[in-house]
Amino acid sequence: MIENTKSAEGEYKILERGDALPEDFKNEYWEQVKRILREVFDSKPSAADDLRKDVNAASPDTQTAFYHADPFEVAADLMGRRGKPITPDEKQRYLKIKNLPKPPGNDDLNISRPEDKP
Repeated sequence: MIENTKSAEGEYKILERGDALPEDFKNEYWEQVKRILREVFDSKPSAADDLRKDVNAASPDTQTAFYHADPFEVAADLMGRRGKPITPDEKQRYLKIKNLPKPPGNDDLNISRPEDKP
């Protein structure tokens, strides 16, 4: 590991190539995926367990690349939603989980992509 750094979203670590990711980081990541499956997509969180086993069996470099994906993207992919828009209701439920200090309004959530905004 190279260093600990702070950002607006919290503390993060910079790793050297080939370093193993900390277990607490991976546990927190998968808890986020499972919460999104449960609370946003109304699905069983166990859907993430097989994927986690596959990721754990991968090389450290592959794991590092995988964990750059947002947990929401992983949960959506597990639900077969890759490349498909999410509903405004799903966006609202996700924003509730994220607990942003200034979340986007309903007008912003009704569009699929920012470039669709009038």
